[in-house]
Amino acid sequence: MDHELQAQELHDARLRAMSPAEKLRQLNSLLAFAWSVKRGALAAQHPAWSGRQLDAAAREAFLYGRT
Repeated sequence: MDHELQAQELHDARLRAMSPAEKLRQLNSLLAFAWSVKRGALAAQHPAWSGRQLDAAAREAFLYGRT
């Protein structure tokens, strides 16, 4: 069996075994991680921006799919 296919099947089984609450916790964790990565990238690109400006730009990126 292909290793990628086997890994995908294991991942799928893990997701099926999770409760809705666990899935929601995972989603929240991934969103928080994505937000922090995007905000960090924006801070590196725009070191003079305030926290509010960084938050607004990150929000816009996630709401409208802007990079």
